[in-house]
Amino acid sequence: MCGIAGIVHFDHSRRASAEVAANMAARLKHRGPDGEGALSLGPAAFGHRRLAIIDLATGAQPMTDAEGRYSIVFNGEIYNYRQLRHTLEALGYTHRTTSDTEIILSAWAEWGTDCFAKLNGMFAFAIWDKQTRTLTGARDPAGQKPFYWTVCDDTLLFASEPKAFLEYPAFRPVLDLRGLQDYLAYEYVPAPRTIFRGVYKLPAAHFFTWSPQHSRLKPDTPGALPVQPYWVIPKEQPYPGAANAKNRLRESLSASVERHLVSDVPVGIFLSGGMDSAAIAALACEHRSSIDTFTIGFTDRSFDESTYAEIVAKRLGTNHHLRTLEAEEAMQLVREIERLSDEPFGDASLVPTYLLSKFAREYLKVVLGGDGADETWAGYPTCHAHRHLRRYLRIPRILRDSVIKKAIERLPVSHRNFSLDFKAKRFVRGADSPFPISHQIWMGSFTPADQAELLKRRPQWRFDDSLWNPVLERHSETTQPSLRSVLELDFHFYLANDILFKTDRAGMSTSLEIRAPFLDLELM
Repeated sequence: MCGIAGIVHFDHSRRASAEVAANMAARLKHRGPDGEGALSLGPAAFGHRRLAIIDLATGAQPMTDAEGRYSIVFNGEIYNYRQLRHTLEALGYTHRTTSDTEIILSAWAEWGTDCFAKLNGMFAFAIWDKQTRTLTGARDPAGQKPFYWTVCDDTLLFASEPKAFLEYPAFRPVLDLRGLQDYLAYEYVPAPRTIFRGVYKLPAAHFFTWSPQHSRLKPDTPGALPVQPYWVIPKEQPYPGAANAKNRLRESLSASVERHLVSDVPVGIFLSGGMDSAAIAALACEHRSSIDTFTIGFTDRSFDESTYAEIVAKRLGTNHHLRTLEAEEAMQLVREIERLSDEPFGDASLVPTYLLSKFAREYLKVVLGGDGADETWAGYPTCHAHRHLRRYLRIPRILRDSVIKKAIERLPVSHRNFSLDFKAKRFVRGADSPFPISHQIWMGSFTPADQAELLKRRPQWRFDDSLWNPVLERHSETTQPSLRSVLELDFHFYLANDILFKTDRAGMSTSLEIRAPFLDLELM
């Protein structure tokens, strides 16, 4: 796991500065405290910070292939790199290191853009082709690793986090009002936008290839960079029956956990007390004789699952570590994590995830977590809410408005986690909106009406309802949504832009790599 940064001048007579690239990467030192590197490649320059996990001795970056044509900066892990290595060496490739980074270079040389879909892992990387003077960037299918880009001073900049751009002399951050509206709608700014004007995220499962013909990129236009998808969620397969489905799931998940345990340093487990992390821990114990597990407890019992985590840990015989988050400490952490995200972020679970990451980092630098299970296996209450909505909408509107809504509004406020009044009030707020807007209202904080009211006080801030276009374009249905549509919506938006953003920032701010076996390519 690492931090990457780079620059490409549109004018190829300008030599890119390795020092500037190194300074950009230095802003990402928390992502990779084990090593640093920078390389000037003519009009391009790469910078890198390394968290050494695979091939501790010879996996330093930026890395160039043996022929000197391709150079790469890479953040992430490729879990099937050993299988790919075997395939590529059978095709005649030789390798100087045992790193997954070098395997990406060989895969790119052999298969070009077709190689992205062959990489089972989490990744964000950029490859410079010295011969064609082109830059290619790619991001993993779920969006576990970040990739930001912008255009400044006739130069393409990219990095793992926007803060790196502050080291480029001509860059000036400016608030994007459209990004602000997106944040009010989602509690995060979904890709490809960010909170900064002209700064963009490469969407999950997408890649781009920049060449000199793109030298007139307009900084304020996300579509100016030729971004293309290389992977889509596979089509629904025929149901194989309960027994077969159970066996196939167990086999696939066990194989995924085994792949995710591959490391040249010890690997631990985040154990929340829920089924997802318990399943990961149980399978990990089948592949390793000694496992460390880590849990955060809460003084508020409605949030606390540490008792369940301890039961699981005792049953599995893990080396269990527990730390309790006090309210005072949480307030201190809120101030501490302001620097983490670079963008506004409304998910309060960033606080315990950050504390858990700091805690685990005292013992090791790689853990497995349960991210991705809720989005792929319908673990959220909103999946059930859509079923209840069908029944609710059969009630005459006059009764819904005059009786049910008013009764729900009078429910006493509870501060317990997912209390009845919270769920009921959130449900009726979104019930009259069409899918998928109803779903986003349930998941977010502000309805379109709320935003219009907030923004009308500033005449220069015009409410723009086109912010819902990303969800409407992907999931527009005239009838009630299918469960698959709901899951795909959560996968593309909530998982990629909230859950995985939170996990990356919380983990990497403490130099901890967090892996997600449920997001293995063979399981999605």
